Formats: sequence, C-alpha cells, structure tokens
Amino acid sequence: AASTDDVDLLDDGEAWLDVLASVAADEIEFINTEADRADKMRQMQEWGFEASTIQNTLDLAIDESKEIDVENQVFEKFKEETAKTGFGMYLDDD
Repeated sequence: AASTDDVDLLDDGEAWLDVLASVAADEIEFINTEADRADKMRQMQEWGFEASTIQNTLDLAIDESKEIDVENQVFEKFKEETAKTGFGMYLDDD
C-alpha cells in the first residue's frame, strides 16, 4: 500500500507537470506570434514601407540603449588586449 507521503509526492509531481505543460504552451504561442510579426515586418520591408511605418503598424519599439558605443575607450582597450592573445575570440584558420 502506498503511504500518504508517496501519494502527496505523486500529486505534487503531476501538478508540476501540468505547470510545465502550461508554460510550454504559452512559450510556443509566444514564439509563433513573434515569428508571425517578424514575417510581416520582412514583407513590409520588401514592399518598401518606411521603418517608422513598420514600427507603428506592428507596435515595435526600438531600444538602442544597449547598443555598443563605438567611442567607448574601455571597450576599445578590451579589443586591443584580446587581439594580442585571441582570448574570447574565434579565429578562422583558413
């Protein structure tokens, strides 16, 4: 006979599986929605729409706050140092 602890663990496991299935379904829905938006954006670009029109139509926001500042002296120093050793960079040996 199964103890109540075993039954509780089984119930908890089934609950977690239900939660995971729900999260996976939400993730799939999100991915499909974003893929559809990306396809619409590509089509609008091919048809010659302006970037601002595409952004407004598809409710896209462009966040440039994370872009690399090409004037960033620390980043430039990092690139110089890593170029000496190749550390962290892929070097093609063709």
